[in-house]
Amino acid sequence: MSQSARIARRALSISILGAFLSTAFAEDHYTKSKEPVFPDVQAGHALLYIARPDFTRLIPEGTFKVFVDSTPVGWLPQRAYLAVQVDPGSRIVWGPSSATQRIDFQADKIYLLVLAEQYGQNRAIVGASWESGDPASVRNFVGGQKLTYVEPNKDSLVPLREEGEKKFGKKEQQAPEVHAAALPATFEKVWYRRSQHASAWKPYDASGTLTVTNDAIEYKSDKENFTIPTKDVKSISMGRLSGLANYGDEAPWGIVRYTNAGAEETVAFCDRNTRGGTERVVLTLGSVVKPEPSPQSTVADSQLEAAQEKHAETAAQPQANVQPSSVQPSAAVSSSEELVPYVGQKGDFEIALPKGWAAYDQSLLPGAKADSRFNLTVFYLSPNPVPQEAIAARFDEMSVELMTKIDTGEVPSFFFQKFPAKKGMSCDGFTEGAEKEALKVVTSGSPFGKGATILEAPHSEQVPVAGCKGLRIKGSGQPPKENTPQTIDVYAASDGSALYLFTLRSHADYYKKNIDVFQRSMATALLTAAH
Repeated sequence: MSQSARIARRALSISILGAFLSTAFAEDHYTKSKEPVFPDVQAGHALLYIARPDFTRLIPEGTFKVFVDSTPVGWLPQRAYLAVQVDPGSRIVWGPSSATQRIDFQADKIYLLVLAEQYGQNRAIVGASWESGDPASVRNFVGGQKLTYVEPNKDSLVPLREEGEKKFGKKEQQAPEVHAAALPATFEKVWYRRSQHASAWKPYDASGTLTVTNDAIEYKSDKENFTIPTKDVKSISMGRLSGLANYGDEAPWGIVRYTNAGAEETVAFCDRNTRGGTERVVLTLGSVVKPEPSPQSTVADSQLEAAQEKHAETAAQPQANVQPSSVQPSAAVSSSEELVPYVGQKGDFEIALPKGWAAYDQSLLPGAKADSRFNLTVFYLSPNPVPQEAIAARFDEMSVELMTKIDTGEVPSFFFQKFPAKKGMSCDGFTEGAEKEALKVVTSGSPFGKGATILEAPHSEQVPVAGCKGLRIKGSGQPPKENTPQTIDVYAASDGSALYLFTLRSHADYYKKNIDVFQRSMATALLTAAH
């Protein structure tokens, strides 16, 4: 037998062994249900749903252990959820990496915790946190994310009891019992930052005084002062951000999402002066938000709620009535900027672009039509706009400076690509296998390629896109040898013959500035197959 044959045979045997071990692990530790399971709340107990919607390939830890206080309650593989009956009282949910959260469980109430994961080099997890969702929408969330219910095999939990008793004391110190401060509340030496990615030298932008009243959240420091009216706050959540050198910051941050002049912005606070300081800040912030969060929790994940609402809207209406897109333009840009139809690829789709934009179509390069490498059309704000009633595709030479600004997002832009459709892709939606194929296409290169640092694990959700049932795929990462993270936000749709990808890719700071115009154009998109 040749050396290459021996290597191939060895690789095959390792692959088969890995698949066998993975299957054996699942069979020994938990059972997957073929249908979704939604148990009733047992009398005198609280019902806790724990979900893990993310899917990241080839990660070292495919399944996490989950504990409530010192008691092991189950196993949590990717794209799965479990349900646990919990005794009322203040309890700590922990297990997956640094995800540790104290919750005051009330009898006969339902709770939903969703695991948010951060991955670094070699796909090793560098941080995780629990984010609270609306328990009233758990059915829509499970259906929209295609989660599988898993139930632990009771014998598999027995060996974990010793681990739970041994580690619980440390977890209790990480999540001390805290309460909201009386208003008006002032917190000194509070860290503040706006970016998911830390600066090169310290994990915060400023240190100052945070004041919370019924009407406003006020922050004052030597570097920046601002006030956020509480009526503009959309959600309060607690999570972990990237630390120095892109490693997960072990300290929790209170994350505030709010609207400013029609655009959504995010700011985060961290109080390291006392143990449980950030938790107290989050509880205090949550006590003044209008509308108040659900009774089960003082934090809410606005992105999760948006995903649930989108899925509910999609499920409630027949396909013929699906709107061109689930995205809606913000009020700040909906009427102030004229849209112009793009007519360059009417055989495939229609879309409207802001006035002054141009379309750069690589396939118009001589000899490029038959080469799949040149299937990219870039829509961008032209430095030399000309009056026009319709925008046509063209292939003009771009300066290196302009291409660089487009690539980073400094010049507002997004791009379109067309690929052959895979099995299970159509205007009626994507099967689970087809959804994985689309995710693979989007994440095959930078900023998720070999050696990249994953800041937000790429994930997909089902949403209406261009008149069809499509996908939204989003994630962020930092390519190797680069100093700035990138965010990718993709709307995918198919007509059964082709896979259409509309992509916003920008440096993280520019993403927040470009997302509105991208969604505004996507709200006009319509595949020819959807007519």
